[in-house]
Amino acid sequence: MKTSPPSRSLDQTLDRANSDVVLIVDDVPDNLSLLHDALDESGYTVLVATDGESALNRAAQALPDIVLLDAMMPGMDGFEVARRLKAQAPTALDAFGYASITVRVSDGRLMWQTPLARALLLRYYGTQAPQTPEP
Repeated sequence: MKTSPPSRSLDQTLDRANSDVVLIVDDVPDNLSLLHDALDESGYTVLVATDGESALNRAAQALPDIVLLDAMMPGMDGFEVARRLKAQAPTALDAFGYASITVRVSDGRLMWQTPLARALLLRYYGTQAPQTPEP
């Protein structure tokens, strides 16, 4: 009699120390299969979703390093999924303790920051966007 392996939560199965996590979102099984196999053989941990709602759920659970997203899907299209993922990004980074900023190289202007980064810059340097701290 065969027994199934014990179930593990998604975060227990992801080995972030040894591979990046890629989420592939596509409603065409052949596309998913091709991309999954290529990325898996290259050493990535690959997650898949066949619709927008599933993609948002997987992204919330696993916080993938990158998302490969089909634009044209029934129901919630890829553009809406991207908008929703983008809206979660600063909060997700803050939740895991990442204070991130984007600075334009040409003039040092602060272009984007997470709420945590904003608070730390103000607390330690007394600056806010678009001003960056003095070197």
